[in-house]
Amino acid sequence: MDEIQTGDMWLVYVDSEGGHHYQPWTEVVQSGSLVDPTTDQDMEIVGWAIGATEDPR
Repeated sequence: MDEIQTGDMWLVYVDSEGGHHYQPWTEVVQSGSLVDPTTDQDMEIVGWAIGATEDPR
């Protein structure tokens, strides 16, 4: 059976002004989703990123 490998992956959110924000997927369980600093509402997840050589935040 093949192993599933999970490397660095970030969830990509967009705020109310169109800015992108990145959160390591491993933080979601403990921290929850990111909050828009302008509206104080949860930001929309628009995708994910992998293979970055450093945390893109």
